[in-house]
Amino acid sequence: MKDNKGKAGIYQWKHLESGKFYIGSAVDLSNRLRKYYSINYLERNNFMYICNALQSHGYSVFSLSIIEYVDTTNLSKTKSRKLILEREQLYLDNLAPIYNIQNIAAGSSLGQKRSERTKNLMSEAKIGENNPMFSRMG
Repeated sequence: MKDNKGKAGIYQWKHLESGKFYIGSAVDLSNRLRKYYSINYLERNNFMYICNALQSHGYSVFSLSIIEYVDTTNLSKTKSRKLILEREQLYLDNLAPIYNIQNIAAGSSLGQKRSERTKNLMSEAKIGENNPMFSRMG
């Protein structure tokens, strides 16, 4: 975590057996990655495939990698965020990660309109039964 403090970038959680993965980005990788090691964070975000997978299968079946550091030196917060999201979008478009529910890099999902499919996936994840994340692990 120390190595990533204050660094912006793109990261990947990869399920070692299936090869399926999640792509994310952060202005401060250290802060973002630390959240994934918090049970409270995983429980609050149980609608995210990756959070469910980490909780259900444990960290030992995943690898965590920094795909790219994004240099935001001398950029405003707005320009930094835009650049980071552009870089994340490049990976989402080219790699099509399975664990990402949304295929658009948007940063925080607060205030976003969700499709009916996404709403249904989130509802199923919260119920815990027939969680679509588990059927995608195969």
